Amino acid sequence: MYRDIISFSTEALILAGVYNPYTNELNREPLIEASRKMFREMYKREGLTMTGITVGEIHYNTKNFHIHYATVEVENTRRMIEYKGELQARGMRKDSTLQAMKSVFANHIFERTEQLAQISDLRNTMRQSIKNELHQTENEQTLVLVSRLEYLLPEDKRQWNSKNLSDSAREVMQDLIDELMRSNPEFNRYKRLAKEEDEHRQKMFGELSTNQSSFYEGRMYGVPDGVYYRLGNSILEEMRKSNNTKYKSKEIISKASKAVNHRSSRNLERAFNTGHYQLKKIERLVDDDFEQYKIEQERYKLDRDVERARWEQSL
Repeated sequence: MYRDIISFSTEALILAGVYNPYTNELNREPLIEASRKMFREMYKREGLTMTGITVGEIHYNTKNFHIHYATVEVENTRRMIEYKGELQARGMRKDSTLQAMKSVFANHIFERTEQLAQISDLRNTMRQSIKNELHQTENEQTLVLVSRLEYLLPEDKRQWNSKNLSDSAREVMQDLIDELMRSNPEFNRYKRLAKEEDEHRQKMFGELSTNQSSFYEGRMYGVPDGVYYRLGNSILEEMRKSNNTKYKSKEIISKASKAVNHRSSRNLERAFNTGHYQLKKIERLVDDDFEQYKIEQERYKLDRDVERARWEQSL
């Protein structure tokens, strides 16, 4: 049995026109229809369309209105697993299913379809924007980020996609996207709308549990719907197609590395003063073009660690 509960903020229901505080009347029909849509989504995602049955009851006896649901199957289709010495049907639902259920319910009650459509449209539009930015850029900082990224990618170009990025490559990719989209109005608007939707959902659903991602985090960093994931795929697609050596020539790497060296020297000095032993390791590396590039990889990671640590200390 799947047991679910939705609890409402009275203020949110008033704003949605579902509850009249003056007459103490609750319009049940929108809640019932939203519930039906929510469980249709669950059935579809969990393969319960032909077997699932759900009942629900609206409760009025607490500070906030809430609805209890119970879902069972006419005939079990879940995979059987051993749990605490007994054979049981696997009952876990995917986190993506739970998030989709909440979204479907909220969109019906609070009419957020237009806002979500804007966010989705912007994400799709930006895929072409970032490709244009990538081809047009002559910025040294951006070029060295592309060079670093290419250095961290697998030799097999068929594996060049966001799914296969290592942790270090993903950090570089995120910095590259930030650099390319720094002045892009679509990117800034996307972040603003995602943040506004996130704040709206917090008012509706309350605080998230520790293992849940916020709407903003999902739309920014999620897999596969996050904007960084999708824009990363757009960048890698262009890099796969391009035979241009613009990003990987030793001349560009050396030139861009010198620029970064100059800007990061004070950060490296602070890192040394705070006891970061990695600096000595960096200074012992061989001083030719390729090894110098490897040095920059270490320095780049070190700079990020130092700045992150200082930021955390300032909180």
